[in-house]
Amino acid sequence: MSYQDFINDTKSSIVKHGRSITLAPHSHAYTIGMAHANLPDVIITAPLRPETMQVILNWVCDKLVDGTFKAGLNSEYIENFNVFIAPCTENMADFHAEYVAQADVYYQRAEMVSTKGFLQVVFPDSNGNFPWDNEYGGMTQPLFVLKYQN
Repeated sequence: MSYQDFINDTKSSIVKHGRSITLAPHSHAYTIGMAHANLPDVIITAPLRPETMQVILNWVCDKLVDGTFKAGLNSEYIENFNVFIAPCTENMADFHAEYVAQADVYYQRAEMVSTKGFLQVVFPDSNGNFPWDNEYGGMTQPLFVLKYQN
């Protein structure tokens, strides 16, 4: 797919759904286009099924759009299961090059100098421990969140 095809497909999805979701199966997924509504995009770096990542990303984005989003520790997204959602660090070269390069391309081509940042959804292990906890024994998920406390 050419960059122009990517831009056209992304624009079409944003017009239809308010965002586009880019999936890298078994690696990560993120939204593109939330900056058009002056909102951050959202990323998941846990190796989940693509369908699962898409549902969670749409849920978080819907909460951002309707104004009911809550950062930090949250069990609203998955019943009886806490996730942690927080802003990602900014100006992190590895993050942009390895994880959200297509968002950067889209926003540059759409003549938007930058996004409104990203929120990361972080998942605990089966015992409720997060990757920054010493007891964590879950899946590998690169972390880009600014702070790890609620």
